[in-house]
Amino acid sequence: MSLWSLAWRGLRHHRRTNLAVVAGVATAVAVLAGALLVGDSVRASLRRLALERLGRVESVVNAATLFREELAASFPDAAPLLVLEGVVTTQGAGRRAMGVAVYGVDDRFWEFNAVTPAPKLVNRDAAMSPALAEELGAKSGDTLLLRLEKPTDIPAESVFGRKEVSVPALRFAAQGTLEASRLGEFALRPQHGPVKALFVPLARLQKEIGAAGRINTIVSAQSGAESTLREKFTLEDLGLRVRTFADRNAAQLETVSGLFSSALGQRVQEAARLAGVQATPLLTYMATAIQANGREVPYSLVAALDLA
Repeated sequence: MSLWSLAWRGLRHHRRTNLAVVAGVATAVAVLAGALLVGDSVRASLRRLALERLGRVESVVNAATLFREELAASFPDAAPLLVLEGVVTTQGAGRRAMGVAVYGVDDRFWEFNAVTPAPKLVNRDAAMSPALAEELGAKSGDTLLLRLEKPTDIPAESVFGRKEVSVPALRFAAQGTLEASRLGEFALRPQHGPVKALFVPLARLQKEIGAAGRINTIVSAQSGAESTLREKFTLEDLGLRVRTFADRNAAQLETVSGLFSSALGQRVQEAARLAGVQATPLLTYMATAIQANGREVPYSLVAALDLA
C-alpha cells in the first residue's frame, strides 16, 4: 500500500471529523473577514461623517479662556467663533434639550464654509440643527430660551472662582432649521450621534455674557496654525499681564486665572534665563483663618516663595 493510499483511506475513515473541522475553520474565517469589513466600513462612515460636519476646517485654535477676536484676522482663510454649551427650552411648550452646542457666529463663518444661501442671523435670531429642532419640537417663529454658564478667566473650582456664574436666560427667536448640507450639524468633536446645535449672532452672544470683542475658538482652512499663533498672539491672549516697578528695577508677571500651569511656568522660567533675568516664583493663596495664642485672623492672604 502506497503512502497516498494510506492517507486517502485515513481521510475517508475520519471524513465526518474532518468535515466538521473544515466547516468550523471556514465559519471562523468568514466571521473574521466580515468583522474586518464591517469595522473598516464603520470607520470610513464615521470619518466621512466627521469631515462633513467640519466643513472646510483644517485647523482649530481653542482655549479654555477667552482671547481677542482680532487674533482671528492673523490667520489666512479663518473665522472666529464663541463656542459654549447650554440648555435650550421652548417657551410655552416646556420641552428641554440638554448639552446643546451653542455657536456664536457671524457672516465670516458662513463665508468661510461657503454656505449658500447663508443664514441671516441678526439681533436675537437663532438657527437650529435638525436634531435640536426635533427634540424641542420647535419651528420657525418659536421663542427659545438659552441658559448657559458664563466663561470666566478664573476656574470655578478654584478658591478664587465664582461658584455661580450662570447667565440669565437668553431669549432668541427661532429662524427655522439649518440642514446638514448647510452645516447645520457643525461639530468640532467627532460624534456618531445626532448633533444638537444652536447658531446665534456672535455680537449678541458676546454682549449677553459680557465678553465684547472676545472669543474662544478660531477655525482655519489652512493647516499649521501653530506657527501663525506663535507669531501673532500676545500675553493678553494667554491671560497674562505684566506689572513693572521702575523704582525696584523689577517686573511682575501675573495670570488672570490665578494660577500658572506647570508648562507655562517652565516656559516663563526658561524665557527669564535666556534673557539673563532672575525669576522668582510666588504662590499667593487665601487662608480661611490663621490662629496663634488663642487669637484668629480670618481670611488672610498667604504668599509662598523661595526664601533663598
